[in-house]
Amino acid sequence: MPKLKLFPEVSTSILSKVITGTEQCLWSAWFRARHNHTQRPDDFDFRTWSFEHADLVRKEADRLESEGWTVTVESQNSYSIRGSVATLKGKPDIVAVRGSSGLILDAKTGKPKDFHSVQVLLYMWSIPRYFKKFSDIKFDGQVSYKINHMPVYNDQLSDGFVSIFSDMIRLLSGDEPPVKRPSETECKYCKITDEDCDERILLAPALVVETEEF
Repeated sequence: MPKLKLFPEVSTSILSKVITGTEQCLWSAWFRARHNHTQRPDDFDFRTWSFEHADLVRKEADRLESEGWTVTVESQNSYSIRGSVATLKGKPDIVAVRGSSGLILDAKTGKPKDFHSVQVLLYMWSIPRYFKKFSDIKFDGQVSYKINHMPVYNDQLSDGFVSIFSDMIRLLSGDEPPVKRPSETECKYCKITDEDCDERILLAPALVVETEEF
């Protein structure tokens, strides 16, 4: 049975996905922001992912330290920023500082996705606001994959971007639930159980419609 949270919580990872349209069922994100609930089990190989992710973070941290950066990793970087309507929570993999320069890096073991760079942008906005020691640091960002790096520049952190994610946080934390947008793609990876969402679409063979018009 889901329980309403005392105050809505929006995770940076989910926020980045709804901003980019990677997650299109805003109701799912809204439900998770406002409720403590049982998560639906899946077949994701978390053990393999955790080994690969930890290895990539460790290598990137070692590389940056060898280049003279002061590095903090994962749990050292956890933050909770409470606004008037919700708390924004996140945990970038690496925060690195060298002099007046800062770099926030997130390690990804899978294929590049649009939301990865947006997630780093949200970290770049959050970290100097949460940690006083970083308040004067101008951060750039980077998404690190196994074979390459994607830069994320500070000038992408525009007033327009801040307005977009602020509006989305208000939507995901509001009393009025967004319309559900169930689809096989959305429901396949959704963590919400069938008991909490009665519109889940089960996976089925793709329907083929025949025509003689071409």
